[in-house]
Amino acid sequence: MKKILFLCLLIICTIALTLPVEGATATPIPPIKIHTGDWDSIKLTNAIAKYILEFGYGYEIRIHPTPEKTLSDDLSSGEVDVSFEVWKENHPATLERKINTGEIIDLGSIYSHASQYFIIPKWVAESHNISRLEQMKDYWYFFKDPENHHMGLFYPGLISWFVHDTNIEKLKAYGLTPFFNSITMPSGRSYEASFMKAAMNNQTIFGHYWSPSTVMGLDYWTILKEPELFEECSYNASSLNETSLLLCPFKDARVHKLVHPGLIGSAPDIISFIEKFSPGTKEISEILAYGYLHSIDDYDNLAQLYLKKYPDKWKNWIPSDKIEKISTSLNQNGEMVSK
Repeated sequence: MKKILFLCLLIICTIALTLPVEGATATPIPPIKIHTGDWDSIKLTNAIAKYILEFGYGYEIRIHPTPEKTLSDDLSSGEVDVSFEVWKENHPATLERKINTGEIIDLGSIYSHASQYFIIPKWVAESHNISRLEQMKDYWYFFKDPENHHMGLFYPGLISWFVHDTNIEKLKAYGLTPFFNSITMPSGRSYEASFMKAAMNNQTIFGHYWSPSTVMGLDYWTILKEPELFEECSYNASSLNETSLLLCPFKDARVHKLVHPGLIGSAPDIISFIEKFSPGTKEISEILAYGYLHSIDDYDNLAQLYLKKYPDKWKNWIPSDKIEKISTSLNQNGEMVSK
């Protein structure tokens, strides 16, 4: 009888220990930290991913501004969990080495047709038969520096971008430095506004841009062909030193999604989504241009417009139960912006 009583007490105690204590909560899932940079396409792709991860998967998302020049260290250390838009050619070989050693995980390309290049207005190019970058030394006066009318003005990107340094080096290598001053802009939005203002007012401008982007959503530009500086130039960053990489002509860009290895353990259910996430260069450019022309500055708003306009794209990235949650949320939000 005593043995039976003892066993009963043991079972009761065991059950009591396994029951949740009133007021206790489960261990909170840490928020996912998404890297953002100061350019338009990454802000929109981040907003699209954020909406899907919050409303479809239930994660808390924090957008983490990180200078592009520290991104490699921030990803490998876990300061950020994921960057959805890393332009690998613009980074030194250190980034590729960290991917090769497993300090950063590469989950593949986000765009199949991303590009970066040097552009001028189409009407200038066509009226003077300008198609190659080296021709710009003969036409600098169409792009005069308002502070120095004896020089042209060149837009190389923001000083916080690796590509800014690349473009300054290219200007020297292509023999254009004696003809052009370079301008430093305070933000990605002001950089974008300079090109959009030129397009809206039929003005001239010369500089670096990329696709997808707000600017390249307009049919106003001619892309200038770069000279081949070195026959052996390659985009295999691990085999190049930091300097020679800068002198490679821009090719079709490798824009990839990179994550900190810890994300695979802490949020394994979203890895498949990140691998499949591919919003499209044309679609992103169209939404960005629409937002600019209609004075929509809220990227979360533009993300909802994207999700409503292109359901056939994002529904291929996630399971059916997540699709239902996101669709319900979009319907509840109503018409945020006109299509």
